[in-house]
Amino acid sequence: MINEGAKILEEGKAIRPSDVDIVWQNGYGWPAYRGGPMFYGDQVGLDKVLAKMKDFQATMGDQFKPSPLLEKLVAEGKRFQDLK
Repeated sequence: MINEGAKILEEGKAIRPSDVDIVWQNGYGWPAYRGGPMFYGDQVGLDKVLAKMKDFQATMGDQFKPSPLLEKLVAEGKRFQDLK
């Protein structure tokens, strides 16, 4: 969900990471106390999310290819909340 949220941001379908979080909380029942998948990704660490996506891609194929935005944020040492 974090990787797909990054793709949604890249495509301009959402303006802010919090927009993705709100949709997941109110539309899909993501637990509000967890803040949404983008907030959760920042808390876990985007480097860990990226590493897991690379593992998934290696074992299950390119449908799990990491989002370029996710890769960029990790390379720059940033979080979703740093996006303006």
